[in-house]
Amino acid sequence: MEKSIRDFQFIIYAALFVISMAVLVIVSNQLIFHNSFLNDAQFNVGDWVYWIFAVSFIAAIMFGYSMWANLRDTSRFESLINSSSKSVFVRNLDELERLAKKLGKGYLIQLENAKEKWKVK
Repeated sequence: MEKSIRDFQFIIYAALFVISMAVLVIVSNQLIFHNSFLNDAQFNVGDWVYWIFAVSFIAAIMFGYSMWANLRDTSRFESLINSSSKSVFVRNLDELERLAKKLGKGYLIQLENAKEKWKVK
């Protein structure tokens, strides 16, 4: 099975969230806290520190939300796909297809297997 970038989107969001939080902590220390423990990790960028703070703050919020949305969609997909009723499965088939396309090929395969199980086209 060929993997796509959608199959790794949670890992990518998590890595970018951690990186943006690390930069945010380092820049916050340089601007606000002046903690001696983080002085070794500082990078001098002059007046750009304000822009880096703003960008890392926005990136942390954006990637944190993206991680949360991915977890929410995964949880919703799993709860719908594992329903014990065929009528619930068929009623939510459009949402399942939308979530499967959004989450990646592994979820599309899981949806196709569930369609075969319930004998739905």
